[in-house]
Amino acid sequence: MTGVPVFNVTNACSTGSNAIYLARQAVESGQADVAPAFGFEEMKPGALVAEDTRILPVDHFFKRFEEPGAPIDPAMAAPIMFGAAGRRYLEKHDAQPDIFAKVAVKTRTHATRNPMAVFSKPITEAEVLAAPVLCGNYLTRLTACPPTPSAAAAVIVSAQFARKRGLRGLIEIAGQAMTTDTPASYEDEMALVGRDMAGGSLRL
Repeated sequence: MTGVPVFNVTNACSTGSNAIYLARQAVESGQADVAPAFGFEEMKPGALVAEDTRILPVDHFFKRFEEPGAPIDPAMAAPIMFGAAGRRYLEKHDAQPDIFAKVAVKTRTHATRNPMAVFSKPITEAEVLAAPVLCGNYLTRLTACPPTPSAAAAVIVSAQFARKRGLRGLIEIAGQAMTTDTPASYEDEMALVGRDMAGGSLRL
């Protein structure tokens, strides 16, 4: 209705990076001086329900997880995938499950300082480890995030646009790269959840 091109991107956990990538390309190529990248997700209360009948970008990853004995239930995909990756990490580095509890405590501590946080009550390592187990013998409810509606946006502008309007306090995208999966992406459970990924770099 506006004549402005709009790209609708659906690529699982890479969707946000895809949006920024396309917006940056539009600005760097000179096709646009301003390109907004935004996204949202409306989550239903309770456990996730596998309703999507399309072929998903992660379907081939799901099949690969069956080989080491971690079959994926689409409604519990994230806990199973990251749980399997965490189990492999513990085995490989002879680590203890409490390292994941420490991460949960750290994250909740940050949330206590955010008035918009869904959960803002501090938790302890003991509480995390004693919570109901979701996957394996260590991934508990308090190590997982809840289904939460959310949204985010970034406005990418050219240097010329910023100078012309006297914009200050901007963040420069110093570098960004995006590739598809390689054979190494299927090496083990940790690789399957993105161990080798890097999201680019920012310079203030």
